[in-house]
Amino acid sequence: MSLSELEVAGETEITVSYYKYLGFINSINEINGIPYDQFNIYHTSIEGISFGLDSNLKKALGKVIDEYPKAAFYYVIYHRKNVTPFMFGKEIKETALIRAYTIK
Repeated sequence: MSLSELEVAGETEITVSYYKYLGFINSINEINGIPYDQFNIYHTSIEGISFGLDSNLKKALGKVIDEYPKAAFYYVIYHRKNVTPFMFGKEIKETALIRAYTIK
């Protein structure tokens, strides 16, 4: 398969906002702008795309599948991580732009 056989289906941005206390305790606030509910978990695995993404950001990948279910290939355009330190912890906001491709 070559690049000439692929067609861009679109792009979507995924986000996750969480706190990290004492360096090891995580508390997720929002995933893709929706308040996080630890009892209503939507797991998604996209082969090849998860490399380099934080485990918390991987929980936001469901949005990519929902928007482009027939895509054959996904590519991370950028991954940004904003960290705001405070006493005994930090607030972290991660954003990634994912581009979806279909086969012509």
